[in-house]
Amino acid sequence: MSLGSGVTVIGDGCFYDCVSLTELTLPASLTAVGAEAFCGCAGLTAVSLPEGLTSLGDGAFAFCTGLTRVELPASLTDIGEEPFTWCPAGLVIAAPEGSPAAQWLADYTYEPCEAD
Repeated sequence: MSLGSGVTVIGDGCFYDCVSLTELTLPASLTAVGAEAFCGCAGLTAVSLPEGLTSLGDGAFAFCTGLTRVELPASLTDIGEEPFTWCPAGLVIAAPEGSPAAQWLADYTYEPCEAD
């Protein structure tokens, strides 16, 4: 799924439990992903959050059991509670070195995830 270039916010629970969602292209205009926006989207395997995104809500990608890799942008400064909880063991989360997202990742204690 590709979201339009004018989209700035994905609201809370917008794609909740959308198990048929397997591919996601997010626009550069996106600044916020709401709480549980993609919770339960078990078909998603990889997500690259765009530069310019500043806020990721609580449980935004919780229960996305197919995720193997997530890329966080340097612009991400507001990260909610457990955005990747109940994701699979071995999930790799990448963030640019020295960014607020990298610092959050260094402090993140969800053991099945790996920092990259």
